[in-house]
Amino acid sequence: MGYVDDFLFIQDRECILYSASLLLCFTSIFGVPLSWAKLQLGSCITWIGWTFNFTSGSFHIPQEKVDKLFNLIKDATRSRRVTSALLHKLVGLLQWFCQLYRSCKPWLASLFSDLHRHLASQYSISQGLWPSLANYLDDDLRFTSVPPGTQVPLGGKLLEARRTELKTKQDLCKVEAFADARADGELIGIGGFIAFPSGAYIWFSQAWQLSDLSVLSLELRRPAHKDIACYETLAQIALVHAYRSVFPSGRVAVRLPSFSDNASTEALGAKLYTAKWPLGAFAQKLSLISAASGIELDISHIAGEKNDDADLLSRWNQTDSLPDKWRKEDRVDCSLKFIWFFRKEVLVWPSHFSLPAVTQERHVSDDDI
Repeated sequence: MGYVDDFLFIQDRECILYSASLLLCFTSIFGVPLSWAKLQLGSCITWIGWTFNFTSGSFHIPQEKVDKLFNLIKDATRSRRVTSALLHKLVGLLQWFCQLYRSCKPWLASLFSDLHRHLASQYSISQGLWPSLANYLDDDLRFTSVPPGTQVPLGGKLLEARRTELKTKQDLCKVEAFADARADGELIGIGGFIAFPSGAYIWFSQAWQLSDLSVLSLELRRPAHKDIACYETLAQIALVHAYRSVFPSGRVAVRLPSFSDNASTEALGAKLYTAKWPLGAFAQKLSLISAASGIELDISHIAGEKNDDADLLSRWNQTDSLPDKWRKEDRVDCSLKFIWFFRKEVLVWPSHFSLPAVTQERHVSDDDI
């Protein structure tokens, strides 16, 4: 058997060679153009993209088509984003495959949906409006009314915020973290907390004299407020340590939304670069603890008057009573040996969790670590 372009010619094996030769002679005499690269003669040929075996009465997908599909899937899954052109190629080839595997068609629905979905647009919403944003959304996160001061289109769907995917209204209340610092004369204090959707808190509050920070071997200025950006960054380092103390063994990348009322710290957390010293040393420590823990801070600015809780913790004198939500058992030790020198300790959280009984005690000294 043989075929010319999309012409298929089938005949008995004993005489097809003569018939094919005669056919080629006629096409040559009458000037019929032939695609010689596609001309085939045999019992197994590749025609219109399929490989046909007339001896066994079967057909299958050529290996080069399978390899092409694998390469397209690999390219499409290489990152979170995919180009429209690549998605068109992938869907087209899968649709062609489904001519043979019709039962696989339902799995193409999500790809077709992505192919015809409009690209997402970014809109700015003020931080103060965010807590009441749910009032402008239905259960499918579509805007039923336009929030004041925004250009969000009516009927638009909220997909993500601050690089966090949102699926339900409950997702609007993701984990939030606040940190603050104080610097008055020789006194330095940091404080902050992490609020979980369940209503639980973990918090920290530390205070030092400027002379206590001589162990850092940095030229810190007097009075302390001249280096307030350094201590605000130190509070952000403590925030990462606090989160890591609750989830110490997780290696999944975490983006922790954080708020600071210091513009320099907000900028430093975004770019992790500064030419100023000793602020650069604090940036290095923030980068180290972020890389070691897999936690990336996403720092946003918050007005000082709205950072009352973190400000209270940073100014706490370690003796006065605190509001009931700042429970002693939820406090995380953020002394310098943990947040600057990265020492380790074993914690049990939540505090009411009881460990199995230990039959033998063993005291571990610093020399054993």
